[in-house]
Amino acid sequence: MNATLKTSFLVAVLVIVAKVQLTIAVALDATCSLDCDCTVANSKCSTTCVCADGFTKESTVCKANYGTACTVDGDCITGGKCDLFSDPKVCAINLDTTCVSSSHCSAGICDTKMSPAKCKIDYDTVCAADTDCIADHVCDTSLTSPVCKKDLGQTCTSGQCVSPATCDTTCKSGLGGACSADVHCSAGFCDTSVTPNKCSIKAAGTGCTTDDHCVANAQCTSGSCACSSGYTNDHATPASAKYCKGKLADCFADQTNCVTNSECGASACACMTGYSQDATSFVCEGAIDKSCANHGGCDADSDLVCDIGGTSTCKKGATTACTSGQCITNAACECSVCACSSSATLSTSGFAKWCNNGGLHLSLLTCGLPSRHDAVGYHNVIPTITFDKPNI
Repeated sequence: MNATLKTSFLVAVLVIVAKVQLTIAVALDATCSLDCDCTVANSKCSTTCVCADGFTKESTVCKANYGTACTVDGDCITGGKCDLFSDPKVCAINLDTTCVSSSHCSAGICDTKMSPAKCKIDYDTVCAADTDCIADHVCDTSLTSPVCKKDLGQTCTSGQCVSPATCDTTCKSGLGGACSADVHCSAGFCDTSVTPNKCSIKAAGTGCTTDDHCVANAQCTSGSCACSSGYTNDHATPASAKYCKGKLADCFADQTNCVTNSECGASACACMTGYSQDATSFVCEGAIDKSCANHGGCDADSDLVCDIGGTSTCKKGATTACTSGQCITNAACECSVCACSSSATLSTSGFAKWCNNGGLHLSLLTCGLPSRHDAVGYHNVIPTITFDKPNI
């Protein structure tokens, strides 16, 4: 091999070695001496090749952080996009994506009321869906140009609430409007028995102007919601008293059509065992010891009341004719009449008579012994007992 060929061969070998060394040097995290040793885009030398300020290592490349200049979405770190509407164009975060600062969001603000914080559209700013808006706000799509407005139940000033809600210290719906809780209604209550939920006036309630203001199976008559023909106010429990349920007739195989304490049989609602239909109200009232939630669930014609706060069953009230075991809590059957215990006082609530524990004993019965007197010095006699029908 002549000298020229040997020289050429040696030069080629040196070039190859240099290229290998250069290739090793450009890799991120590899040892370097100068910035020019690092050829990965947006990297620099800091003993080893690292991503330059404003960039983050992702695999073998350096991606632009939020707020760093970009050309296309692929320039940005995972989760970011190149905001082409900013000047200059920078990487930002899409809506509904976690954030640290509003400067990172491609639109809206970084809503720190959320956990974790996310980029959201602020109040009174154009939106497309509820999920675009900041916490406690919704996108009011009833507007020609939808914007984020305050949701029901939120503290407000005039004009801030989602339509058709109005501001009454908090945003509230009117009758017939959407709701999810009673506090969302400016009148009536939130009827969750219908879909979607709406603000309605209960059975026998006042303040309506149209049938739509009333619960199902009721109609507005002279400003009051009256149950329609074939339906009755189901007053057997506090909750059911708001509604109109079918009288003991065809229930269309749906138990929800029947009043409390009745069940849907083959074709019609029928009172359960131990309950009987009241001829006036058409609800099913309980006999002695049947479970109840209020007085409307007990047979008033038999002088029964609901032992609320006691057994929650139908019992005889104080001063009422009885047999053993029939009396309300804090009373016992003495001389065939329910008498309050020595530590309880007699009180009247509506048509019901109670024995309240811990007070002066005012109802000690003489049982025909004229020499007995009560604690305040008044002679006791067995009273004449009259019970009125409950007005519920």
